[in-house]
Amino acid sequence: MQFLTTTPLAFLLFFMILALGPVRGLWPFFLTMPLGASAAMNLSGLGSLSLTDFCVVALWMSILWRPVGFSHIIWTLKPGEPGFALLMMILFGTISAIFLPRVLSGSTEVYILAKRGEGIASVLIPLQPVGANISQIARLIIAASSFVLLATVFRKFGGTNYVVRAMILASSLHIFLSLLDVASHTLGFPQLLSFIRTSSAMMLDNQMMLGIKRMTGGFPEPSSFSYYTIGLYAFWLRYWFQPQSSRLAGFMLVAMGLLLIRSTSTAAYVCMGVFTILFFTFHVAKIARDRKAAIVYLVAGFVAPAVLGAFTVAYSFIPELQSLLDQILFSKASSHSGVQRMMWNEQALVNFYETYGLGTGIGSVRGSSWLTSTLGSMGIIGFGLYMWFIGSALTMRPPLEHRQSQTSHIAAALQCGAAAVFVQSLITKPYPNLEVPFFAMAGVAVGLLGYQARARVTARKVQPSGSETERYPETRASPL
Repeated sequence: MQFLTTTPLAFLLFFMILALGPVRGLWPFFLTMPLGASAAMNLSGLGSLSLTDFCVVALWMSILWRPVGFSHIIWTLKPGEPGFALLMMILFGTISAIFLPRVLSGSTEVYILAKRGEGIASVLIPLQPVGANISQIARLIIAASSFVLLATVFRKFGGTNYVVRAMILASSLHIFLSLLDVASHTLGFPQLLSFIRTSSAMMLDNQMMLGIKRMTGGFPEPSSFSYYTIGLYAFWLRYWFQPQSSRLAGFMLVAMGLLLIRSTSTAAYVCMGVFTILFFTFHVAKIARDRKAAIVYLVAGFVAPAVLGAFTVAYSFIPELQSLLDQILFSKASSHSGVQRMMWNEQALVNFYETYGLGTGIGSVRGSSWLTSTLGSMGIIGFGLYMWFIGSALTMRPPLEHRQSQTSHIAAALQCGAAAVFVQSLITKPYPNLEVPFFAMAGVAVGLLGYQARARVTARKVQPSGSETERYPETRASPL
């Protein structure tokens, strides 16, 4: 075990969560997410224990010390709930990671990353058990457990104000670290953030593109930076789109959009465009009943063609812009990186075929898309269970009478954030693990929607003449 410069911060956040509990302590937990390059400590044979994973353990300890009750956790995992599909997926993934590399040893070839001189290259080797089978399933279990925990406590206690506070603080820290990352490089201090980049992952924080510093913020590389940012962008887009949104939501939305653009990540541009188009397509019906939505669509109808026209003209007459966009977008698939990623995806599908649809086990396959890596690792069964969970968590809706409540809007914003992360994972994720930001946002959303459903059932069991606290007894409980 090796202690790092970020270890004291890890223990500080750990004990804050223990003291505050899993609901009031949501904000220190969410504050760890913009620190994607930070580790709590290094563990022999397992690599780095990330700051976020370390605080997931703190959340579990805080809930076990408080009167939440195991019955509520079991309810989250019962058949018919998203947690049940997640439990089935985790059980199958664990079994596959332990047994499939041994049972199917040598039946197919898989890509691994290996040291070659001063660098790292991907090489094909016969399928065999490796340490990544254990480490990756362990990381998946930790990340997925955050869904179970947060869905449980927010279903029991609610607490939308704690959720919004956590998202504001996490977004603010993410903006600060992103600006500091670029400013430090511009001012000649490129290693200014090195004290928080303590993970054993390869640090690609000094990448340049045509003289422009690629933004990484508190993450090890631009891809993971944009993977987290797209979730915040989608959350603030949906939160701002509600009728009673604040100016702060608008500021955060613009800031996240600018960070995505400044990241110079191809996946970020594609996902941002696809998600935004899908979002406005699915919400077009709001024009008829929401004045704010009607104005947004009207302005977009005039602005979008103008921006597209100006962009086309600039691309035709500015060589520097042509070179930048060719490198980021138009020539990406034919670049060395693009060709290599396509090889990974192709081999992952070969692994799926050569294992008769069973997969090779989590940790054996490396891809460049969640779709191919999950099929190659977990086979058709694991992929089906995973999609069952994702679909049930992201399509869960509140009772009809609560559709326009603040809780419903916040839950929908969290679901949008998780959905955007999933969309980008289809482009970039090398492993099945969708990571803590996805599971945490989905878990809080499911918990808040479950809280509304419980309040609805409770209200039906009491007399209509009762007081507000009598009709909704959950409101008397202090949040953890």
